[in-house]
Amino acid sequence: RQNADDYDLVHAHGWAGAAVVARLRATLPDIPSLLTVYDAAAQGRFDAADAEWLGLGEGARDGDGLSALRAGLLAADQVTTLSPNYAHRLQRPENTDPLSDVFREIGPKLSGLRHGIDPAVWNPATDGHLPARFDPFDMEGKDKCKAELQHDLTLPVRSDVPLFAAIGHVDGDGMDLLAKVGPDLLRNEVQLIVQLEGDGELVAIYEELWDQWPDRIQIKTGSDEAFRHTLIAASDFVVVPGREAPTANIQMRAQRYGALPIVHREGGLADEVVDCEASLKTGSGLLYDELTTGSLLAVLQRAAAAFANTKAFREVQSRVMRIDHSWDRTIRLYERSY
Repeated sequence: RQNADDYDLVHAHGWAGAAVVARLRATLPDIPSLLTVYDAAAQGRFDAADAEWLGLGEGARDGDGLSALRAGLLAADQVTTLSPNYAHRLQRPENTDPLSDVFREIGPKLSGLRHGIDPAVWNPATDGHLPARFDPFDMEGKDKCKAELQHDLTLPVRSDVPLFAAIGHVDGDGMDLLAKVGPDLLRNEVQLIVQLEGDGELVAIYEELWDQWPDRIQIKTGSDEAFRHTLIAASDFVVVPGREAPTANIQMRAQRYGALPIVHREGGLADEVVDCEASLKTGSGLLYDELTTGSLLAVLQRAAAAFANTKAFREVQSRVMRIDHSWDRTIRLYERSY
């Protein structure tokens, strides 16, 4: 309020930013606002008794409680997500996710603007976390990254088997699906490395898979950022086994490091993935249609078959590394929204 004359607009992020947008609408209604939603399931929920001190208005009321995200969605002049596909899914009539009715209500206020990745942080040619560097024109360093990680995690050092990486949280909507597929996948000549954040029953399930196939799967718990760089650089495929919100742009990071992303066709990550056809002459990853064990297993087996086509697979790795994931395109779209 003290500096209102200095602001052309306010761009807020996430559910906490949504609370700011709702307060602004009540106190400074002439300042336009844009809200970026990363994950529609992260609402910022509070008890109804907190309504007075939160001051988010009637728009926050949702059932027996309050939702900061709901209040912000209704108050903002423009709303964006990180994916056109994700924005479309949030508004589809059959969508029953939390706040789906609100996303449909705001209609054309919602759009999907893909973010980029920082090329200084995610660059296999300069990444200090890697045991060897590589680029689209010299992939030898990627082979060294794979061999080094296999050795460090006591997996057989083999260049002739596909290495799948899966990075997620125990509460995500897909890591449990991958665990169910595990017994069928690991009967094949493959390797799987899972970085799983959180603890509980799902970790125990993956550990049971390791007990049975210690030469084909390894599990790392926690959110070690350096290991994440190393894992993506070493992998041939990065599996995102659910309909994830596009919060981490993991599909872009995978492509940047020559790992083909495997994502759900209706998910928030699918905008950046063109499904590879059998010859691998086109495409930038692999898509699967349904959130079922059968559909996920089929795409993993298709990936293993693609890997066996050695020359074509190396060419597609090099091709996806050259995709432009810079922020330049996104900046122009945000300027238009502003």
